[in-house]
Amino acid sequence: MTNEFIDIMAKRSDTELLEILSKYRNDYQPDAIIAAENECAKRNLTCDYVEIAKYQSQETAKNMKIKIKKTKISNKRLSFYITLAYVGLGTIFSLMYWTYSNPMLINETFGQILFCFFLPTSFISIGIIFTVRDAAFFILITQTITFLLIWAFIYAIIKAFRKEQKHSDNVTTP
Repeated sequence: MTNEFIDIMAKRSDTELLEILSKYRNDYQPDAIIAAENECAKRNLTCDYVEIAKYQSQETAKNMKIKIKKTKISNKRLSFYITLAYVGLGTIFSLMYWTYSNPMLINETFGQILFCFFLPTSFISIGIIFTVRDAAFFILITQTITFLLIWAFIYAIIKAFRKEQKHSDNVTTP
């Protein structure tokens, strides 16, 4: 600790010192905080004031962590959005391709890629198309059930991934 901080803190009033130790604790260098604590001890400011100041600083940090956690999207919501996009696009692809029977789409490379990508969401719908003449209603019901199943699956994956990631963030290496 340098004499510079000791001299600066000696010039501060009691109120300023307590504000430094409470409100502005994170804005100062560690040596300056130590100098402010030592100055409080010299002035016989009770440790209770310093402890209260430290506690207020910790509460501020805790409140900031809570705000950060609130902005993070929940596992259920994230899995819902992913599933909605995947199954929704799969449903649109199934209805568009099979309802209009566009044979050119499957021959194109892009159509083949889409077919393979959306196959898990539409393989039951494809079977319905071959067995029922007006299959749009049945496809939508089947896709709703598929949506619920895939949503549960993706939710489990995201939950496990985030739990594992949180665990690895909490483990500190010596």
